Amino acid sequence: MADPYRWLEGRNCPETEEWLADQGKRFKDYFQRLGSLDPLRSRVREFLDVDATDQIGKVQGRYFYRKRRVGEQQASIYVMDSHARAEHVLVDPRILGIYASVGIYRISKDGNMVAYELKQGGEHSKAIHVVETNSRRTLTDHLPTGLSRGFAFRHAADGFYYCHDFLGNDPMNPLSNHQVRFHRFGTDIADDEVLLSFPRSYASKLVFNAGDKMLSAVLYQKRGDQYLVDLHVGHQDCHGSWNRIAQNVPAPFNPFINRDKLLVVSYDRAPKGQIVELDPIDCHQIRVVVPEWKVPITRLTVIHDRIYINYLVGAEAAVRIWSFDGEYLGEIPLEKGCTWDILPTYSSEAEELFLSRESFTKPPTLYSFSVDTRERAVWSQNSVAALNFPIAYQKSMYTAEDGTSIAILLVSSSTLSLKDRPVVMTAYGGFGVTLTPQFSAFISIMLERGFVFALPEIRGGGEHGTDWHEAARRRSRQVAIDDFIAAAKWICEEGITKPAKLAIFGGSNSGLLVGAAITQRPDLFGAGLCVAPLLDMVRYHRFDRAHVWAQEYGTSDDPDDFEALYNYSPYHHVEEGRNYPSLLFVTGDKDTRCNPAHARKMTAQLQNRVAQISPILLDYNPQRGHSPTMPLAVRIDALVHRIAFLCGELGVATHEEHCPVRLISSASGCLLKTEWYLQRHREKPLQSVLEGIPTAEHNTKRYSVQLVCRAIDVACVLYFKEVKCLQRSVALTMLLRRYGLAAELVIGGQIVPPKFHAWVEMDGLVVNDKSYVSELYRELQRC
Repeated sequence: MADPYRWLEGRNCPETEEWLADQGKRFKDYFQRLGSLDPLRSRVREFLDVDATDQIGKVQGRYFYRKRRVGEQQASIYVMDSHARAEHVLVDPRILGIYASVGIYRISKDGNMVAYELKQGGEHSKAIHVVETNSRRTLTDHLPTGLSRGFAFRHAADGFYYCHDFLGNDPMNPLSNHQVRFHRFGTDIADDEVLLSFPRSYASKLVFNAGDKMLSAVLYQKRGDQYLVDLHVGHQDCHGSWNRIAQNVPAPFNPFINRDKLLVVSYDRAPKGQIVELDPIDCHQIRVVVPEWKVPITRLTVIHDRIYINYLVGAEAAVRIWSFDGEYLGEIPLEKGCTWDILPTYSSEAEELFLSRESFTKPPTLYSFSVDTRERAVWSQNSVAALNFPIAYQKSMYTAEDGTSIAILLVSSSTLSLKDRPVVMTAYGGFGVTLTPQFSAFISIMLERGFVFALPEIRGGGEHGTDWHEAARRRSRQVAIDDFIAAAKWICEEGITKPAKLAIFGGSNSGLLVGAAITQRPDLFGAGLCVAPLLDMVRYHRFDRAHVWAQEYGTSDDPDDFEALYNYSPYHHVEEGRNYPSLLFVTGDKDTRCNPAHARKMTAQLQNRVAQISPILLDYNPQRGHSPTMPLAVRIDALVHRIAFLCGELGVATHEEHCPVRLISSASGCLLKTEWYLQRHREKPLQSVLEGIPTAEHNTKRYSVQLVCRAIDVACVLYFKEVKCLQRSVALTMLLRRYGLAAELVIGGQIVPPKFHAWVEMDGLVVNDKSYVSELYRELQRC
């Protein structure tokens, strides 16, 4: 089998170094030819350089969270007393360098210690450190960089349990046994007590979990074509007493412990998942605590004797509550049209559950939910640049190659028709993963530039349970690719776009999807963005720890798997005489999940052919890995390049269109007219004034909402005196209606401090103010 660029698998050889230097020059030259990207960079910064809070939890009257302030490259870990509301920095990664990032990992039951993860660049592995909450002092006790398989503070607060696959030159050989260990504070890690040990095999994994006193260890081992699970249970007060209570249980098998009850999310005769209680002595099923529902379980958390379960119902989220006794206690009321996620809980004795609400164009808002009163309140609202036009969501169905009906979500500006538009599309199609509406600066900015965003629910994902996943797993992986290609064909057949205006993007398993779709149907796409991908599927399992995905993909060591893998492997299906669509590959040295050799080899394979006219570029950063933990400046640069590449290759402007003088003149006239109305007709209701300005039937000038808003902004700057929000908003409403864009003026007020405010909405969405302005002011009038 031909593999002409296998030499690029070696990262440290001089030939690879020279090749990467040449790729860096190509990449730089391409973007220099595009001219100034400063307007786009400024817009990207408005989305990314904002105050942002995440990883919130409450333990023993104190809030713990991670926060990045405007201008900071990385987030820090904070603690705040729930009564005094005075926050303090626990861990600031700036002293460790620009590429250092930290995150909360575990919090002790009394809240006096926080275990935090430390990463360098985008590496997937992490070191685990411990900081004392009161003194804010990081202890010398730590776990060196590795893959954490479980961590828990001992209830006596004298140490911690862990299961850790060490990397590099550490006290333990990484090829030695899987182990659960106990570390006592103040001692050498090499002297840690080994509680449980199993021989390590090529495709085995040990995962550790802990309750208040009970301990569990799950050993995954590949036997034949599947992974089987052994479950061992121990106790904190008796380190030497462990019992194997289950053996050779088919995966997935995900037990968890709360109040020393052993529960598991089971898919046995329940493809969408149910929660059952197991006997900790012999593992027999005691009872079903939470029965299977109509949609799959996406995540859960346990507080006191209640289980809070996240479900995805179509594109909407639901959170249902059950008691340990199996009693259904109702749902948490949630607004529609966005994604709601339960955040991880650091303590099973917490007083509050935390939820996150977001959409493709709105960043996460964090809510606290009282487990006693069931009251919900905003805890933190991430600030971000708002889109100044309403968003339309359309759910449609298309037919796959085998006749299966598949849903596809289309997101766009509601002011523009779904005809002959540039489109950017992604999907995942693997590992049972469900893509939900989550905030994306990339998608938001593409929508600003007139794109439609498309998200098909292809098979291989978890949208409809384990059966949907199984339909495109392993030797059936081509099904996911066919579903994705069918979505592209449907979009073009519906007249939404044409192939030259259709871009696809994805990362990791989704990067494989992009590579396979473009090599199989290059005529359907105009450009692609392929981030941290798998592309050589014949040899993927030979890199790093990728062999653990054998159950999802199979491996070429198996003859039947080999045939399926080779048939869709993008690297092996680049034709010599074909010009493939423009492609930007993104990877880096610290990616140990999807090895950067995939992108290096595929870039070379595509570039080194006479027929290849469209640009093939590689964005390579030695610090980049599989984790989204790069510093702010690097993330801004990366997003600017990705947007500029796709826009440039599809013929779309990378920054806002020029605002015509005539439109600015019209905006100035509306400001003058509004001032005259407000001065001469104080007694006349605004509603009667605006009723006399109907919306034109057609947008004859085809001005976008963004352009009209920009014209008003420019006119306000040029106006002979300061323009207040009411005058600005009335004038904007007039101008939008003049050009056939239905707009409403909204006037709101607040009591403390007494204040009125005005803004403009279209289809219920704010176009000239913060997206959450309606939550700050009570609506008084709409006209």
